[in-house]
Amino acid sequence: MDNINIRTYLGKILSFSIMCWAGFFAHINCAIADDTSFTLDVDKYNSPYMGADWMIAGLRAYQAIDDVVASGTVGNDTTCMTLIRGAKWGLEFTLSSFAAVLQHEIFGHGARAREFNIPNVGYHIHVFSGATTYPSSSYNALSPNQQAALSAGGVEATSILSQQIEINWMRMGSLDSRAATLYLVNSFDESVYAFGLGGNFLHPDNDSSAYLNAVNAWFGNQALNEKKLKTDVAWNWLDPMIYMSAYSLLNYIWFGHTSQCFSFLHIGESRFMPTTRTYLAPYGPEFHLLLNLFTPQEKYIGINLRYGKTQGKAAAGLDINVSPISANDCFYLTNKISAWRQPHLLQPGTAATNTPKWGFADYIGLYYRLNKGIYVKGEIGYKLS
Repeated sequence: MDNINIRTYLGKILSFSIMCWAGFFAHINCAIADDTSFTLDVDKYNSPYMGADWMIAGLRAYQAIDDVVASGTVGNDTTCMTLIRGAKWGLEFTLSSFAAVLQHEIFGHGARAREFNIPNVGYHIHVFSGATTYPSSSYNALSPNQQAALSAGGVEATSILSQQIEINWMRMGSLDSRAATLYLVNSFDESVYAFGLGGNFLHPDNDSSAYLNAVNAWFGNQALNEKKLKTDVAWNWLDPMIYMSAYSLLNYIWFGHTSQCFSFLHIGESRFMPTTRTYLAPYGPEFHLLLNLFTPQEKYIGINLRYGKTQGKAAAGLDINVSPISANDCFYLTNKISAWRQPHLLQPGTAATNTPKWGFADYIGLYYRLNKGIYVKGEIGYKLS
């Protein structure tokens, strides 16, 4: 939904997904909240949301195997078992890094390239690194806004994956140590890229440099520099889930506890948790504050406030996500509605000639229960250009 929409620019969107939930559920609310559930879907651009669903499905498969194979290490805090769990974490870090590379390249840069109809897109995928290739002539033909979106597409995708993991944790009220590794690798992806500017030991990065160049080309001057980008990206570090997940991971390695319960803030009888995120919008960094609220009936209400300002060009928006808005034994409905005021993207000219524009979008999801473990999801929405 952010800035340039992954699914479409204009008009109506109609996307259908197949949702496969693992486990056995007596009620729909249990299916929504159960941490063993996963989603398999396909959309037009193989978007970051699709990628996040598939990466989490892979995580669920690993967790199921690990629960059987490594069950003897749970709660065993001997030195030998601590070393074994430390070595196993090395495997999990490797798998999580590979998943982050897939998410970053194929479902990040690749999704943007497909959205912009770039031909001959290729990938170089390794365990800890990767690259997305396309003709330089196709890249040079894009507008500065599109170039910025393409360059930032990788870290946008990993941010979406980490946020999906966060919301799953908050539904359950506990963090899984294996998911914590996948979460931390993806959550820090943007920071590694931003703080790797200049080719230091973190990452001799091209994405962040290309993003800076595209944003500054739109402004016509050095509106965004390395220092400001690093400062803005540090907003990510205020997310409390980062520190709770790191604690969960250490608690597993040292004491063998695979999950860690955590406390919420409370508004009346409702649970509440704020999280932070920086998105690299085509016109400059944008700060997101997501207010996650769970009612006593386990209805999720996510209120996302977003704001960014680069050299006088401001953008602000509000997203409200309610899941479910209605439910029974066979159906449940979800809704996400958004409104924003931001620079009018993909228009000829530069920042000096660009005027802010109001926008609106609404997406309604319908889940139909085929049996006690499998649901089919349909989604329809509308977004202004």
